Amino acid sequence: MTSTYAPTRAPRWFQRVHAALMPDYNRAATLYWWTGVTCGALLLLASLVVVAHLPAYGIVQVLIGLLLAVGAGLFPVRIPATKVSFAAGELCIFLVLLMQGPAAAVAVAAGEAAMGSYRTSKRWTSRLGSPAMATLAMTAAATLFALGRDGLERNGLDGPVPLMALAMVMGFVYFVFSATLMGGVARLRRGKHLLQLADEAAALRWVGLAYAGSALVSTLLYIVYRQAGEGVLLVTLPLLAMLLLVLHFYYRQQEAHEAMRRALAEVAEREAAMQARETEAAARHQRELQLSERRFDSAFTQATIGMALVDLDGRIIRCNEALSRLLGRGSDQLAGLLLAGLVHEDDAALLIAAIARAKGPDFEDFGLPVSLQVAAGPSRRVLLRGSFFGGPALHGLKRPGKPCLLMQVQPVAH
Repeated sequence: MTSTYAPTRAPRWFQRVHAALMPDYNRAATLYWWTGVTCGALLLLASLVVVAHLPAYGIVQVLIGLLLAVGAGLFPVRIPATKVSFAAGELCIFLVLLMQGPAAAVAVAAGEAAMGSYRTSKRWTSRLGSPAMATLAMTAAATLFALGRDGLERNGLDGPVPLMALAMVMGFVYFVFSATLMGGVARLRRGKHLLQLADEAAALRWVGLAYAGSALVSTLLYIVYRQAGEGVLLVTLPLLAMLLLVLHFYYRQQEAHEAMRRALAEVAEREAAMQARETEAAARHQRELQLSERRFDSAFTQATIGMALVDLDGRIIRCNEALSRLLGRGSDQLAGLLLAGLVHEDDAALLIAAIARAKGPDFEDFGLPVSLQVAAGPSRRVLLRGSFFGGPALHGLKRPGKPCLLMQVQPVAH
């Protein structure tokens, strides 16, 4: 777990800036951000000084490239499954690099990154950090490219094919540098190591190819420009804008697909959670029913007065031991018999009528004094209390879950 970092010996203004810009940054992320921004700002300033000493024609070319790159930065696209944005302005950056050198490319790359971060993030750490990191990445990549180009020229390999190959390698190197530097803060904030390219390689591999392809197309434009003059650039500007537009909408589509995938995943998670809650509720309800059944079964079995469950046709479903002793018959002998057949014929009609009312909506609990016919001995005068019982399946029921009557048989003193 990362902790926030607030310098204890730093000046108060520094502490206020830290609290305003990066309250959630730990020590490593804070040090990395300030180092990157400071170095990037110095390098950008040095690059601008170099650009200012270019011929007027060169400055115009840099400004045109900057405007085109910043225009591409107005429509950045977030790479699916990452927090990295991609603005398809690398064509302009690489073309300026080929025409006016590393310092000019650094200025254009910083401008594109500044616009892209301003459009995609509301945090000033990103708005300041992204152009600084782009400056560092382009400075390193452009320097390597310049050294490689000089090496090709010294060895007589300054033809179009070696130059295109070098440009493609440089484009991918620039992507690796920029992805590593711009994602460094997020990794350090999570307590991870700065260099973890494997985490982003799968999600950004197509972006790396786009950078390399942009460098290749820029080199082709540069070669045609050297052979046919500046007019070719005016002709290819619409094609360049169309390519940038295609890249923009492609990544917008990928972003939409990723958003849909996340939405579907969230829906699936909510449904799974709801299903789990329903399953748990059903299991809890089942446990409560089983507990209720056991309690009823215990009370029914151990009751000191006679009790019986009778279906709506008046047949005994089950009786307890107290009723069996009262009637002098076993519970197996009583099961399935009509309860009205066990009472005196003078009381049978009243009992049948009372039980029949249980099938109607106006049924109410009843109590009838009747005479029960005992297997051995004289009949016994009892009070039959009947109540509707439509509960769950109970232990020992032959027809579980069906509505029935709960009959209580209480002897009446003569």
